[in-house]
Amino acid sequence: MQKNFSNILSYIDYFKKLIEVERREDRKQHHEEILKFSPQKRERVGRAILNLQGKPAGRGLGKTYLVKFTSSKDLDHSIQVGDLVIVTQRTKPNGLEQQGTVVSKSKSMITVAYSQRPSSYHYLENLRLDLFTNDVVFQRQLSALQKMKGAWPLKRNLLGQPLFNHGKKLQKSFEFENSSLNLKQQDAIKSIINTEDFFLLHGPPGTGKTTTLVEAILQFAKQGKRVLVCCDSNQGVDNILDKLSKFTTQKVVRIGNPSRIDSDLTKLSLDSMLESNEFYKEALSLYEQVDHYFKLQKQYQKPTKDLTRGLSDAQIIRFSRERKAARGVPAPLIRKMGQWLEYQYMIRELQEKIRRFESHAVEEILLSKQIICTTNSFSGGDLLEEFLAITKKTFDVVVVDEATQATEPSCLVPGTLAPRLILAGDHKQLPPTVIGGDESLSLRYSLFERLIDIYGKERSLMLDTQYRMNKEIMSFSNKHYYDGKLICGNENKGWTLEKDYFGNKPLIFVDSLTSKEEKKEHSTSYFNTIECSIVEKLVSKYLKEYPSSEIGIITPYDAQVRELKKRITDVKISSIDGFQGGEREIIIISFVRSNSKQTLGFLQDFRRLNVGITRAKKKLILVGNYTTLSTNKEYKELLDSCEHIKIDL
Repeated sequence: MQKNFSNILSYIDYFKKLIEVERREDRKQHHEEILKFSPQKRERVGRAILNLQGKPAGRGLGKTYLVKFTSSKDLDHSIQVGDLVIVTQRTKPNGLEQQGTVVSKSKSMITVAYSQRPSSYHYLENLRLDLFTNDVVFQRQLSALQKMKGAWPLKRNLLGQPLFNHGKKLQKSFEFENSSLNLKQQDAIKSIINTEDFFLLHGPPGTGKTTTLVEAILQFAKQGKRVLVCCDSNQGVDNILDKLSKFTTQKVVRIGNPSRIDSDLTKLSLDSMLESNEFYKEALSLYEQVDHYFKLQKQYQKPTKDLTRGLSDAQIIRFSRERKAARGVPAPLIRKMGQWLEYQYMIRELQEKIRRFESHAVEEILLSKQIICTTNSFSGGDLLEEFLAITKKTFDVVVVDEATQATEPSCLVPGTLAPRLILAGDHKQLPPTVIGGDESLSLRYSLFERLIDIYGKERSLMLDTQYRMNKEIMSFSNKHYYDGKLICGNENKGWTLEKDYFGNKPLIFVDSLTSKEEKKEHSTSYFNTIECSIVEKLVSKYLKEYPSSEIGIITPYDAQVRELKKRITDVKISSIDGFQGGEREIIIISFVRSNSKQTLGFLQDFRRLNVGITRAKKKLILVGNYTTLSTNKEYKELLDSCEHIKIDL
């Protein structure tokens, strides 16, 4: 994992290689999923479209061959423009099929470009189209790297070079929008606002990181700044948007795929705002005309090479109007082809008007907003790129929340769009997820963590008061991850459950004793049936007194998640990764590992442990094999700090 770089070219080369490793592995995994899942399951998860009909759609840029695939129903999928796809008639593609690139899509159509002439079956019915890789994400990351060759002022900081002291006069007084901020949160906001280049907000669990970040964004907006707010995930964007909406709805807009936006927040989405925009209404009326002309056009003959005999489109239209035959093509046929072309030109003219009206509508809405929220990847898409190019506008500040869960190239996609960058996260929790194995392991070293290692307190501040959990639950994490610097808020310091079947101690351990970890054939994930039974018993007790929304079950292994879901249906059950950012009154953790070799596997990733044990507010119950877990001194210390109880099965 490289911390410093000598020049921008070495930086670009370093991350370009890592991106390509992830890109290659992503393609491999998609191929394996295609072979493993049924066509219907692939369609349900949005990575395949069934029952399509293919039609030739002419030539595209770079002399590519275009094929338009249509459906009789609205398409619901996650395939994006720029993605690589494969099309087959077979139930199970083999991954060796000709690959194409998605160049456009609509509700019932998707157009794919091929570098070589497509096979004849592409023009048949009942075709299956599969996402081969979500390549647009990698393309945008590579594009962001190339932007760093320009005059982006932050690139010297990313190389790890000494900081400049700009001598900016600090803004001393603030009128905060949120009156409940503590002094450390207020200090963080002042530091964020008064830093001209970049700042790192370190927010341990329950310390109000996103709340603090929202206040900083509002302060930037009060100064007249244009702010781009991003997260790596749609859920992360919605979390910060939800908090922003408590203070303002007039200054903020959410852009992105509408189907991936929280339904409670859709009124703040660009798509929702477009519905009441006059330019957009005009575009919709033109769509009706286009549909009408398409229906009329179907009554005539599309000119093809074998029918036109070398006649140009202009010649066909002229002879059609003159009702003449030419080059052996009968006048009636020329008339049919000419009328088809007349409608085609009318359709193209209308489509160009639609594009202009839609562009004006987007510009009008985005220009009226100071705060634009989206995912890291979407910020690098055509919509924002065209808006910035046409309006000659720029962002003053980019804010990335949950930055420690995003790779450095992911943060660069929005980061290169402004001269100031604010990153918020906690590098003591889960790092970015990478799929390329040892070759791309360096991507787990996030931009946030790298910059905090280089610049330390010069450009960072850690929030130190947590409001989520009982002091005893916080104790282990505070000691092992935060150097004992965390303090509890007065309200949550000593809170416990009002009714508890297992005493009022907030931290307990249940030894699974004779349990044994298992793996199913061809699986790399473990499960533990005895621990499932213990968890089931615990949940049934607590459900008698508490609603299911106050109970959460966490386990590090996906196989255990699946086994638990077979037994328990009304409580959230998730992997540790899936629970980051969440919280419950009662959290039960099943550690699963129980073996004679006393090996812990990836349980030894202590950042994962930190996430798990900091989700509980009033009660944390750990379930595991003490003999196996206590071979590690950190786990032994954690388990020994708990009250040990027994559960009769």
